[in-house]
Amino acid sequence: MSKMASLPDFRDYAKTTMSKRLFAELDSAAGNQTTKQLNEEDFQRIKLKQRGMANMQYFKGPGSTFLGKQVSTPIGLAALPKQQRFHIGGEVASAQAARDMNMVYTVDAARSSFPLE
Repeated sequence: MSKMASLPDFRDYAKTTMSKRLFAELDSAAGNQTTKQLNEEDFQRIKLKQRGMANMQYFKGPGSTFLGKQVSTPIGLAALPKQQRFHIGGEVASAQAARDMNMVYTVDAARSSFPLE
């Protein structure tokens, strides 16, 4: 597997490694796909400001708090319904990754691959 640096890289990799049915399900969107289209446009539009020789002395990182707990980023991780279809570890692997990254994790308990307990 080569390095993946963008969303298209991940999409291309998934397309070549997953069954056609599963990839189509993962790559699809609800309704008229407006939200998916807007998200893809935002990823094209939003650019990170590169600051080569910035003084990082006072930078405290992207951390935030969630329900009074310090987390590494203001971005959370959410599982797909029945995530085990896409990865053997399913929601458990995602929860472990979020824990290891000190991120907020949410799960749809009604459509999880594993019992919440």
